[in-house]
This record gives sequence, C-alpha cells and structure tokens, in this order.
Amino acid sequence: MLQFDGSEPLTGPDEIRAGLAAQLSGPRDPGRRMPTHVRHYVSSIRFAAVSADRAEVSSYFAVHTDVGRDHWGRYRDVLVPGADRWLFASRRIKVDGFAPGSLMAP
Repeated sequence: MLQFDGSEPLTGPDEIRAGLAAQLSGPRDPGRRMPTHVRHYVSSIRFAAVSADRAEVSSYFAVHTDVGRDHWGRYRDVLVPGADRWLFASRRIKVDGFAPGSLMAP
C-alpha cells in the first residue's frame, strides 16, 4: 500500500505502478520543464517498533532535481518479513514543502 497524504491509498504492485505513472504523466503547466534527473535522499531513519513479524519505521526525505532541492517530507513505513527479506507492507508519504520553481509540484 502506498498513500500520499490527502489521497486514496494505492494497493498492490499493479495499482501502485499505474497510480505513479498517472501522477507523473498527468496535466502539467506547459511552461514547466520535465526534470532531467531525480535523486532521493533518505535520512533520520528511526525504527519505532520492531517485532518478529513487523517493523514500523519513520524517515525524512529530500528530492533533488535540476532546480536543486525540489521537495521534501516524511515517510512512515510498515515492513513485514518475506521469504528471505523484509518487504514494504505500507508506505505513507507526507510532502512538507516544495521549492519555488519545483519541477515536481502538483
């Protein structure tokens, strides 16, 4: 499950893929260019609760594009064990701000 603050959750890989593709290809200001690169930096990772079958994790992110720091915010994740690795059960995304001239602002 992937949920942006203020939107309906996207559930399952196909729905998440389709939802992200729709968001990236949606209507844009024709004067705003597409970014040539997008870099995500994640920091302040905090494991709030960990058990054998679940981990609750919070972190902060900053996204850089051609304009420099483009937008930033918080992730709230729940991970569950898979066969040989931990998997995301859910991710909630809260964007705290967009830079002036952001290439990715709604």
